[in-house]
Amino acid sequence: MAVLSLPLSFTNSFWSQDYRRGLEVLYRKLEQGVAENQEIVDFIRARSLAEAQLAGSLINPPTSRRGT
Repeated sequence: MAVLSLPLSFTNSFWSQDYRRGLEVLYRKLEQGVAENQEIVDFIRARSLAEAQLAGSLINPPTSRRGT
């Protein structure tokens, strides 16, 4: 069980007795955040492209040739 030291601070709440493990956790979380951010950027770009295509189709709707 971890030793609890009050008052709580970043140093005594985050770092383990071996700093390596704390750094590994921090690095994994940073990598996870980078991957999540890239997913968001990709989604926004795809959505932007879809919205632009929809806007383009509404500006120039296809003409119908009924009754000719």
